[in-house]
Amino acid sequence: MSQVLKFHLEDVRSQALSPDGKRLVVASRDYYVRIYGAETGEELLTLESPTYYINFIAFSPDGKHVIASTGEDDADDIFKLSTAYFIIIWDAETGKQRKQIRGHSYFVTSAIFSPDGKLIASTSADETVRLWDAESGKELQKIDIYANSVKFSPDGKQLIISPLRGKNIVYNLF
Repeated sequence: MSQVLKFHLEDVRSQALSPDGKRLVVASRDYYVRIYGAETGEELLTLESPTYYINFIAFSPDGKHVIASTGEDDADDIFKLSTAYFIIIWDAETGKQRKQIRGHSYFVTSAIFSPDGKLIASTSADETVRLWDAESGKELQKIDIYANSVKFSPDGKQLIISPLRGKNIVYNLF
């Protein structure tokens, strides 16, 4: 039996199911990020959220963390606009922010964990794909390409990059 679950009052920008399928994380234009019970729709947790739009959101492979990419095109002031491009990692149990990863110079359009949770790949409107160490937040690699999205291969040794124009690229990491 299917049901309609109602979450945010504003437009949903991104959502993701936890690896076990029991939780749903939802980000909306009201700047809130919330975790719900996937079957009941009950709000379980509101994550500490910056006042920036979340463009993409996902769980870590073990379900212990939530990762999001930020970016805003209608910021009220130049300071807010110039600081709005980063990746956020939250603890999915407590809702506390663990870290912000900065390095992109324009909208971060997506950010995902590698299958083992040790790496993060991100795409940005600054026309780069970047690889980060998930624990330290250190940038490990920058690839100059304007991509819509990126995915890790199941073994984590390749990135599948979907450029804005053209065919997907398989990029060997190691």
